[in-house]
Amino acid sequence: MIKFIEYQNTRGRYTWGINDWNALFEDVTDNEHGYFLGSYICVNGGSLNGTVLEVIDGQQRFSTLMLLLTALYEKLSERKNEMDDDDRNDLANLRSELANKKQTFAANGKKITEYRQRLFLQKQNMNDEDFSFILFDNGIITAQKSKPLNFGNRRIAKAYRHFGKLIDDEIVEIRSKNPNITEVGALFGIVRRFETAVLVGIEVDTNKDAYMLFESLNHRGVPLSALDLIKNTLIAQAEDASDAENSYEKWKYILNCIGQDDYAVQERFFRQYYNAFREELNEPYPKTDKRYYLGYLATRTTLLDIYEKMIKYDYSFFLEDLSAKAEKYSVIVNNSDRYMNLQMRCKI
Repeated sequence: MIKFIEYQNTRGRYTWGINDWNALFEDVTDNEHGYFLGSYICVNGGSLNGTVLEVIDGQQRFSTLMLLLTALYEKLSERKNEMDDDDRNDLANLRSELANKKQTFAANGKKITEYRQRLFLQKQNMNDEDFSFILFDNGIITAQKSKPLNFGNRRIAKAYRHFGKLIDDEIVEIRSKNPNITEVGALFGIVRRFETAVLVGIEVDTNKDAYMLFESLNHRGVPLSALDLIKNTLIAQAEDASDAENSYEKWKYILNCIGQDDYAVQERFFRQYYNAFREELNEPYPKTDKRYYLGYLATRTTLLDIYEKMIKYDYSFFLEDLSAKAEKYSVIVNNSDRYMNLQMRCKI
């Protein structure tokens, strides 16, 4: 059964499109109960507290499944008058899979029931605002959310609408094969296919552990890189300081300076940055038996560990210094036109 405790997606924006949405829906509805949906990797630790887990790999599937289940909840809610008591209980159980229920007491002793979001998407590109509004609009969470500007033009809203159409088509197909089944029965049949699907969760303590685990698994999704995890750490630290959006823009600016589309170039820059300036970069840290607190050299295997230490110590200085060095690097590698264009468009 798919169960969501409370998760936060920090790796990147929602990128799946219509082919991915169709594939996931058809994989589950066209196969037997218990279809294997794959695995996801999450980190329990860092700046996230309590029961919140940071999803490192599997974010696209996670987000898509939640949108799909929300679309099913909407379709069932519209037919609530056609339900018996058992159906209403099943609908309440579906809501519990989409939101955490918490009961508190007001000053006058009155019991207050809240339903809180289980999955938090990354804030970039309005992902989380769009998703939160969908949950509120369907009465799944109780915290009031206003409709974001241009909501319908972004990918989260498009995915949600598309699942509504897929569900309607599936109801027609189910009832064509079995005319005696009601629309409510057909909808719960779809719900149970997804509830019995298998999604394996793997929990680790650090981003480094997640990266090593990912390297050992055969994944078909978007490749996970050391820079993805460095960015995760950065955004998590920035969110603690309410500076996530600004920090994300600076991160994009740095990558654009050094070459947005070439991972090998990006990784080389991050290694060279540390190796060239390691004396000054290690200066603020405690003196130990080791010559360099952060690490002797930045290699593919040590890169993540070195950068996580720098970010957690002072992410703001890290971003400012890295931006300045990226601008110079852009000129050195003949990316100066790109740098000048960025300066015209970005305020860092």
